[in-house]
Amino acid sequence: MQFQSTLMAAEQMIKKSKEKFKTSLLSDSEDFKRSVANLLAELQSTGPYSADLAPQVGLDSVARFRDQLNTLKARELELRHGLNLFKIEQPPCKEIAVIDKERNWEVIESSKARVDQFRRTMPLIMDLRNPAMRPRHWSQLKTEMSKQFDENSDDFTLERIVQLGFEQHAEVIHEISGAASKELAIEHTLNSMERLWQNCELDIITYKEKNTYKIRSTEEVFQALEDHQVQLSTIKASRFVKPFEVLVDRWERLLSLIMETLEQLLQVQRQYLYLETIFLGEDIRKQLPKESAAFDVVHTEWQSITTLLYDTRNTRACTTKPGLLENLNKLVSSLEDIQQSLDMYLETKRQIFPRFYFLANDDLLEILGQSKNPDAVMPHMKKCFDNIATLKIEKLNVVIHDALSMFSLDGEEVPFKTKVRLDGPVESWLCDVEEQMYKTLREMLRECRVALKKAAAKRDKFVKDWPGQLCITTSQIQWTSDVTRALQLEPDDCFVRQTNTCFQYGYEYLGNSGRLVITPLTDRCYITLTTALHLHRGGSPKGPAGTGKTETVKDLGKALGDYVIVVNCSEGLDYKSMGRMFAGLAQTGAWGCFDEFNRINIEVLSVVAQQILSILSALSIASQASNPMEKTRFMFDGRMLQLVWSCGIFITMNPGYAGRTELPDNLKSMFRPIAMVVPDSSMIAEITLFAEGFGSTKVKLFSIP
Repeated sequence: MQFQSTLMAAEQMIKKSKEKFKTSLLSDSEDFKRSVANLLAELQSTGPYSADLAPQVGLDSVARFRDQLNTLKARELELRHGLNLFKIEQPPCKEIAVIDKERNWEVIESSKARVDQFRRTMPLIMDLRNPAMRPRHWSQLKTEMSKQFDENSDDFTLERIVQLGFEQHAEVIHEISGAASKELAIEHTLNSMERLWQNCELDIITYKEKNTYKIRSTEEVFQALEDHQVQLSTIKASRFVKPFEVLVDRWERLLSLIMETLEQLLQVQRQYLYLETIFLGEDIRKQLPKESAAFDVVHTEWQSITTLLYDTRNTRACTTKPGLLENLNKLVSSLEDIQQSLDMYLETKRQIFPRFYFLANDDLLEILGQSKNPDAVMPHMKKCFDNIATLKIEKLNVVIHDALSMFSLDGEEVPFKTKVRLDGPVESWLCDVEEQMYKTLREMLRECRVALKKAAAKRDKFVKDWPGQLCITTSQIQWTSDVTRALQLEPDDCFVRQTNTCFQYGYEYLGNSGRLVITPLTDRCYITLTTALHLHRGGSPKGPAGTGKTETVKDLGKALGDYVIVVNCSEGLDYKSMGRMFAGLAQTGAWGCFDEFNRINIEVLSVVAQQILSILSALSIASQASNPMEKTRFMFDGRMLQLVWSCGIFITMNPGYAGRTELPDNLKSMFRPIAMVVPDSSMIAEITLFAEGFGSTKVKLFSIP
C-alpha cells in the first residue's frame, strides 16, 4: 500500500513537472519568436547595407548578426525537440529564413558595380600601357576625352583612371592605342632603314694605277634600294603615315638621289673603261687629238671622284656629296660627246671601206690602231672577206709592205696579178686589196676557161693548177648549153642567167669551200630567190630545222661569186646594229642572210622594215638608170650612202617554233616566201658518193637499221 502511495505521488509530481515544463517550453517559444522578430528588426534598421561603411566595420557587423542568427537557429532546434515530446507541432520560423537569405544590400550592388567597372577598366590598362603610345597620342586622348591628367605622374594610378571614367571612352582609347602600334611598326621600319644606310658601304677596289678605283659590285645596294622604295610606297599608302609624312618624303628623295647617283656612277664607269682602252693607243690619240684631250680631262675628274668614293666608302655619304651628281652628269655628257665623235670617226672609215660595217667597234678600233702593222690586221681579214684568212706579205723595209697573194682558210694560195702596197691608212689599202681580189679573179677566170679547154682530158692537173672556186665556175660555164652567148667578147665578163634573170658574177674570193648537192628542192629555191632579186625583193625560206634554208642561200651566193654574211638573230638585236649591217650590205654589194629573223622584237622590226624598204626602193630606182651596174647614192637613216646593185637581203624562219614574232604585213610584202621541206637524202648521198670517186654504176643505197 505504501508502495502504491509512493508511486501515485511520483506520478502526480511528474505530471506537475510536465505541465510546468510544457508551460516553460511554450513560454520560451514565444520568447524565441520575439527574439527573432527583434533580430530581424535590428538587421533591417542597423544592418551593414550602406556602401559608405568601411569594409571592416561591415564585415564585423555581418559576423555579429551571423552569430546571433546561429544562436537562434540552435535555440529553435532545442525548442522543436522539447515540443515534440509533448506532441506539439512547431513550424520552422519564417523570419530566420528571411534573415539567412537576406542579400539585397546596397553594399553588394555597389561592390558588384565597382567590380564590373574594374572589369571594364582592365583592357584599358593594356591599351594605356602600350609602349607605342607617344606624347602625341596622349594629347589626342585628352582632347577626345575632354579631360586633363598627367600620364607621367605618380598619381596616375588605377584609382585615378577609374575616377576619370576611362571605361566610358574604351573604344576611343583602343583605337588610339591600335594606331600607336601601327605607327610604331612604321617607326621601326624607318629606324631599320636608317641603321642599314649608316653601315652600307660601296664595294670599290683599286684599278690599275694609283689613285684610280673601280666599283666592283652594286647588286646588294640596288636590292636594298628597291626593297626600301617598295616599303616607303607601302607606308605612304597607309592611313597611319601622317606623323611620318615629312620623314618618309625625305627618305624618298634620299633614296632617289642615291639610286640616280649610283646609276650615273656606273654609266660613267662603263663608258670610261670602254674609252680608256681606246685612248691608250698612240695611233688613236694622234688621229683624234681633240677627243683625246677631252678624255684626259674626264680621266682626271674621274680619278678625283673615285678617290673620294674610296676614302668615304659609306654609300649614303658618298652619293649625297654636294655637287657630285652634277659633276657626274657633266662627265656623262662629255663621254657621250667623245663617243659620238668616235662613232663619226668610225663612220668615215666605214664609208671608205664599207666592209668595216660588218665589224664591231672594238675590232675596228683594234685594226685602226694597228694601221702601220699589216700583220696585226691579218686576224681580222676573215671578218671582212668571205674566205681570205691572211695575205702573203713581202716586207721591203720597216714601213713598206706589199701583199703578193691571198690564202683561204683551207690553205689555198691565189697570187695577185699586181702587188698591193700596204701603205697609208688601213682602210685605203684594204680597198686596194678588195679591188685587186676582184681583178685577179676576173683575169684568172678568163685564163682558167682557156686552160679548161686545153686540159679537157687532164682534169686532175687542171684542178691542182687553178683555184677551186674558179674551177667550179668555169666548169659550170662550160657545161651550160648557151655558153657561146654567155661568153661574148663584149663585155668581157661573166654573167649568171636563170629563167629571165641575169646577174654579173661577183668575184668575191671564196676559196675551195664545199658546195651543196643540187636537188629539185634546191633548184626551185634558186629560181625563187633569183626571181626575188630580179624584182628587187628579198627572199624568205621557211621550214623546219635541217631543211637547208641558210645553206641554200649561202650556196646560191657562192654560185654568183658574192659575199654572204649570216647573222643569227636574237631578241637582243636593236635597230642601230641592224642599220649598221644594212648600210654595210648596201655599200659592199654583199648578201645578208638573217637566220631566225622572227626572233627579233616587234618594236625593232617596225624600224627594220623602213630600213629594208629604203634599200629595196633604191635598188628599184637604180635598175631604171641608164647603167644599172654603176654605183648610185641614196639616203639611208639620215645619211647618203653608195649603193652596189648586187646587194641582197634574205631572211629564214622556222614557223614551227613557239614564241616567235609575227612579221608585220609591210615587212612580209618585201620578201618572197619559199617553203622548204626535208631534202631527198638518198639523192644527196648518191651524188656525194659519186663526187668522192665511186664507180659510175648505180650506187646501192640502203637504210641503216
